[in-house]
Amino acid sequence: MIESFAPSINVPTHSDKPASSRQRVWQLHIDDAERFIKSGQHRKARQKLKAALREASHFGENDERLAKTLTNLVACELELDDGEMSSDQALTLANTAVRVNKSCYGDSNEKSAQCLLNVGVLLEYHRLFDKANAALAEAVEILRCHKEQTQAVNKILFHALYNRAALLWSHQTIGIEAAEVLKLAEEAYTLGESLYGPEYLLADEIKDLIDDIKLDESIGAASDDNGLSDNDADILQSGSHITLPEGSIAAQLATAGERLPETLRTSIVGLGREIIPELIAILENETLAMRDAPGRGYVPIHAVELLSALSAIESAESMLQVLSRCDFMDIQHGALTNALRSFGAAVLEPGLKSYTAAENQDQREAVAEVLAGIGVRDPRIFSILLAVFVENIALGSGLLAKYGDLVALPELSAALDACKLDPKGGFFANHEIIEIADAITVLGGTLTASQENLLDGVHRSNDAGRKAILSLIGIARKPR
Repeated sequence: MIESFAPSINVPTHSDKPASSRQRVWQLHIDDAERFIKSGQHRKARQKLKAALREASHFGENDERLAKTLTNLVACELELDDGEMSSDQALTLANTAVRVNKSCYGDSNEKSAQCLLNVGVLLEYHRLFDKANAALAEAVEILRCHKEQTQAVNKILFHALYNRAALLWSHQTIGIEAAEVLKLAEEAYTLGESLYGPEYLLADEIKDLIDDIKLDESIGAASDDNGLSDNDADILQSGSHITLPEGSIAAQLATAGERLPETLRTSIVGLGREIIPELIAILENETLAMRDAPGRGYVPIHAVELLSALSAIESAESMLQVLSRCDFMDIQHGALTNALRSFGAAVLEPGLKSYTAAENQDQREAVAEVLAGIGVRDPRIFSILLAVFVENIALGSGLLAKYGDLVALPELSAALDACKLDPKGGFFANHEIIEIADAITVLGGTLTASQENLLDGVHRSNDAGRKAILSLIGIARKPR
């Protein structure tokens, strides 16, 4: 998870003439959006920013108001991450925001780099990992070459370095060598120390990342010392030795890359339900999910998409089994969750069975994410979501909101009443309070006066932390 920081978006016209009607309407939407952002009502802020964008689109791509509206909309989406925006929509927003910022500020301006930083994390959220990496890499390059190495520039560079290192290490399918990732992480750590002191906010998270990379490298070296040839090690650790039958569905999917072309998708779906067993076999093949396999690990993900398009409910149990062995950061995780939810009520019984068979909390949470979104009201699902809520308040709050049953309101309200404000915790603290309050609001509930005061205290604490640490549009990863 990340925390986003949006800029102030009131832009003076510097003109003696009265503002046009469109300018006045734009400013009203912007004022409302800022008010909602300050009060933590990001869904309402999103709507206001979209309305502002409709007005700003008439100002031209060189207009700072359009650039800043787009940048704030990206930041708002990062705060929400609620699944309302599709990957295609996120990519369109990202491309537009970057293009307009470059048109307005120039290719090498730090504001363009700030935009690329936010866009990179947005694309990572939507599992467009290669594109996310490209955006973050460009941000790093702009900032390293910036003619003025001011503190503000270095702060953006710090977050760009760390986010890129964390992305590359979390999604090694991108294919960057561990040594390069380690170099980025160490550069981020050193820069953070020079900016914020030896015990800065993200120091422990970056240290952990550096230690993970070094440990992984040492394990790899130990494997080599144990007598495995390079070729043997490659075969054991990857799918590079796989040869796919020419013309097979898997071979066709391996040519697709990260995104399945619509023509290929239509062609395969047009073959009908008789290909479902072959797609299930692809899905269940663990080796095809490896980064060095044909298709760079995306073949099973494309199979999931096609099974969903074919409404292949018979694949639900296989999908749940694969989901149980996925880390939530795996690129398969989101595809499987979305596909299973698309099957609706048919997933209820296999989902409940999978939850019962789960061996750990991560597996239970993964199944709960599916059940919360299948559109079925069932007391067994509600019991599961409450159990997740007890173990993981932030996740459980979101799942109860997605489930959409007002019966959750008393539980959420009682939990919020039990929360205590940590006024000195910085902007990473008190996150559970925000999540519970947001879930109550989404379900149509009303916060009590004491709960409103508690939430106001959180926002005051967060604002103080932000001002003390960052004075820019930046991104700081939250501890996982």
